[in-house]
Amino acid sequence: MTSSLFDFDSSLRKYMRGVKVEFDSASDGDGGSVDIAYQFNSVSGAFTSLQTGAVSGTEYALPGTRADSVSLKVTLNKGSSTLGPVFKRWYAKGAPVLTSYRVNEYILDLGGDSSMLEPVRLRNGQDHNLTGEQMRANLVTALGSTSPITVTDRTGTFTAILEPANCEFDLTRPGQWYARIRVREV
Repeated sequence: MTSSLFDFDSSLRKYMRGVKVEFDSASDGDGGSVDIAYQFNSVSGAFTSLQTGAVSGTEYALPGTRADSVSLKVTLNKGSSTLGPVFKRWYAKGAPVLTSYRVNEYILDLGGDSSMLEPVRLRNGQDHNLTGEQMRANLVTALGSTSPITVTDRTGTFTAILEPANCEFDLTRPGQWYARIRVREV
């Protein structure tokens, strides 16, 4: 018997963990035997043998492979029994491969424009042309948006969303702010 593809109702890639087959051995002769084979992501082509002479209810580990789905092939061997083993059910076990996203926290100096004593210096060497209040207002607008932003830091550039619940502003002097923001990569 060959199964259709077990995809666990998920399009995520999975770590394929194991297979278990339950059956009743025949009551006469040697009871027969059961062999288990598998194939990833297809129902056509060659199957790979997992276990010959399987024991009913025993889980057999699949090689630590990531795949979208698995197909099983169970062979019921009659042996010296009259009818051979009787198949009951099969199980496949897999766990989704979850994608990890980085979460970074930044402290931003919203210090002011060139009319201040110490203007904020940009990466390109120029002075920032917005006041601290304008920078804070722009950041508040970005926090209220659901659109992703581009973040460039010392580790590179990535796309992220702001987490408003984890952001705060501290007024240091009139018109000058520090902002603590958290971003999550998307």
